[in-house]
Amino acid sequence: MKPLSYYDLAIADPYNSDAEFLEAVAADPGLAQVVKEAKENDKLFQEFISDIPEPSAEHLKAITDVCNTPALDSVTTLPKRQINRFKPYFAIAASFAVMAVSMFMLSGNNHYNHNLMDHALSHTEHGLPFAGATDTNPSLLRVNQQLSVYGAKLTNVDDILWSSHCDFEGVASAHLVYQNQTHKVNVFLVPKSLKFDEIKENFGNEEFNGTITELEDGYLVIVGPKNTDINSFKSNMESQLVWEI
Repeated sequence: MKPLSYYDLAIADPYNSDAEFLEAVAADPGLAQVVKEAKENDKLFQEFISDIPEPSAEHLKAITDVCNTPALDSVTTLPKRQINRFKPYFAIAASFAVMAVSMFMLSGNNHYNHNLMDHALSHTEHGLPFAGATDTNPSLLRVNQQLSVYGAKLTNVDDILWSSHCDFEGVASAHLVYQNQTHKVNVFLVPKSLKFDEIKENFGNEEFNGTITELEDGYLVIVGPKNTDINSFKSNMESQLVWEI
């Protein structure tokens, strides 16, 4: 098994007890950290879905539409022998993850920060201690599974250090951390089902600059350090971003 496969396996099944995998974890501090974070994320996810209300017929229909989206043809999957090692409950958990995030996006939750600019700056600032602190370099498959909930996919993940679903300040979003030259840039995909106050295309504070692009079904928010060329980064990223029709 190649080292990269261990990282994919750690994310998909951090509780895997295969002797070869456990030996790799013991020998690689970075891999051990990914396993630890995956277990913590699984715990948070279990707590998250425990609070989800019974879905309405309308929600179930919307979730079914998301889950029935055709699989990506261009994504390289793990070898079959490795996939067979994954425990069945993680496949079930992945399905529930799509359902949970979809339900949150459709629920009309009013308990969140209604100022998207302030939210993005706050999310970036509070995320610095953990978002991208450990470079997990997620695979294209993992990132696109995450982004499929938001109706998007990427053509490559060459510069992505870290990715996750976030619920910071009550705002559900996809959170990506990019390495842009010497700076880290935070990217958020935020569903439009959340109603925000006035949206400014460009915003910032003494530390960060940001930009918001309003899309048909959501917002693309990019935040980086003051000396980051946000517009250039935005153009490069948008060239790799594909919106599902």
